[in-house]
Amino acid sequence: MPPRPYLIATAAVVLVMGLACGGFGPAPHEDPPEEKAPLDAIAGTWEGGDRTIEFRDDGTFTLTPADREEPGTQAEGTWKLCDTYPFEDYHDGQPDPDGYACEEAGAGEWIQLDFGETGVQDVTDFTDTLFLTGDDELKMYIYEFEEGVLDGVFYEQTS
Repeated sequence: MPPRPYLIATAAVVLVMGLACGGFGPAPHEDPPEEKAPLDAIAGTWEGGDRTIEFRDDGTFTLTPADREEPGTQAEGTWKLCDTYPFEDYHDGQPDPDGYACEEAGAGEWIQLDFGETGVQDVTDFTDTLFLTGDDELKMYIYEFEEGVLDGVFYEQTS
């Protein structure tokens, strides 16, 4: 039996409406580590893409782009290790999870950065949220609700 034109038209309308309304939920993300990352596993230097991030034990960080000579591109602030991130709680029609409240923890799945009142975040064009993934080797990545993992850049710890 050949396809009926009204079924094809109905399916097309449903697909277009779903995409026009922001898709069918959040874009794919990486799985968090099987065991939450402990606080002491985060401190150190992480490199990825064209940036280096140094997380210090005292809760401060320094973000350095590859073009270190350019004035005003190095940013500093504070960081927190956060418990879990509710990717699955955000579906079609729900708010974008940007700004989800961090439940600070001794072991967690994501990191919240605070650039303070300096406005340097705009200069460095960097996110305020990093997510953790990997079981054998811990990695961090940037995730956007509608786009997924940005640029496929993963930050790896170098020291």
